[in-house]
Amino acid sequence: MRSHELVIVGGGPCGLGAALRAQEKGLDWTLLEASDHFGGLASSWRDGRGFTWDIGGHVLFSHYAAFDGFMEAALGAAGWLCHERESWIRLRGRFVPYPFQNNLHRLDSAARWECVEGLLRAWQARRDGAEAPAPEDFYEWMQATFGPGITRHFMLPYNRKVWAVHPREMDYGWIGERVSVPDVFRVLRAVCTGQDDVSWGPNNRFRFPRRGGTGAIWQALGGQLAAGRVHMGEEVVRLDPARHELETAGGEVMRYGVLISTIPLDRLAEMSGRTEWAQAGRRLRHSSVLVVGIGLSGGVPEELASKCWMYFPEEQVPCYRVTVFSNYSPENVPGGRDYWSLMTEVAFPGGSRPDGEAVAARVVEALAGEGLIPDRGKVVGVARRFAEYAYPTPFRGRDGVVDPLLRELEQEDIYSRGRFGAWKYEVANMDHSMAQGYECVERIAGGGGAEQEPTLHRPDWVNSRRNP
Repeated sequence: MRSHELVIVGGGPCGLGAALRAQEKGLDWTLLEASDHFGGLASSWRDGRGFTWDIGGHVLFSHYAAFDGFMEAALGAAGWLCHERESWIRLRGRFVPYPFQNNLHRLDSAARWECVEGLLRAWQARRDGAEAPAPEDFYEWMQATFGPGITRHFMLPYNRKVWAVHPREMDYGWIGERVSVPDVFRVLRAVCTGQDDVSWGPNNRFRFPRRGGTGAIWQALGGQLAAGRVHMGEEVVRLDPARHELETAGGEVMRYGVLISTIPLDRLAEMSGRTEWAQAGRRLRHSSVLVVGIGLSGGVPEELASKCWMYFPEEQVPCYRVTVFSNYSPENVPGGRDYWSLMTEVAFPGGSRPDGEAVAARVVEALAGEGLIPDRGKVVGVARRFAEYAYPTPFRGRDGVVDPLLRELEQEDIYSRGRFGAWKYEVANMDHSMAQGYECVERIAGGGGAEQEPTLHRPDWVNSRRNP
């Protein structure tokens, strides 16, 4: 029976962050990854026509100096391309720059006034100190923050689409930097001047790998780990917390001193054999995503030549986001300028099993109807990849389920971390996930408490600053 001081399960950003730090500190560690590659949800694949795709829309920006150092070590200065973000919303046959509320001048006059009036009334209520109870849910927060017009035209339909649940079922404490909260004076300035306002956001500049997609980052970092400590194709299927043992799909039993798991928290709870943990895990909610990649011949249309990604709130288009993936790197398509590509994402409630071929056909049809695919005869290939776990839903009462479960696991020397390990969407980007693994090893090695894991335990603080 193999035995290690630290066993890390999962070779995505969180698991790699933990392994790299454990290696730096000279710990006795090993990493188990169920697949044959690193990256998890941040991995990439190349289809039979030579197009590269990511599992969802990833852009690289960072809150951490240490993360930036790892990125440079992964690909070197020459391995990156830098981009100015151009994100857009497609609404009623026209493009509106993101953030929506900063670019209301792009709407027709009736919709524009509906949005402005609602925003002003919401702002006036807050300014006058009107006594109102705190919002009960994400939907009420939208109404109180943006007013009914912006909520109706963009916030509600888009968020229903991306989360695959009604925002009334969601909390809003996760928002932080994820949602652009309106500045009424900035909104009115744009309405009056008619000038686009597109500079908001922590990712208004981002970088992307020159070749290999986002997954190239994690393949490179995984290659820096000691080969004898990394075991690919080893899926963990059972956990015995009392004996500090786990079992792989191949039937091997391994003993650990401490376990860092990036397995989705609900699955980890189920495989533990603890009834109370499994019951808590079944209360967690998530969404799934079908990635549909569309490879096209010819040059990218002029209207899309500088766009990065587009949000689609309206129901006639199945996907919630479309990325002009060939704009990220010419290496994402075969033949350089002879081809271009659109990467789309369609959300489903967790547990769904969509007909991928039928959904992909609907996506192509809808984008042709919107004019994003000018000539369907130029579609040379459609690739698909389904991510059963895509977004951990910040459902109402989430923290009351997740936080006690994480604490109970820790009492058994099990640290559940990462996007789905910790189930905290507000710290689930690639930099956050890697930091969770890195900080967890710091805590384990140093024997400290939760204060050594600020990313998990102080997300608002971490997201509001540059973390040295």
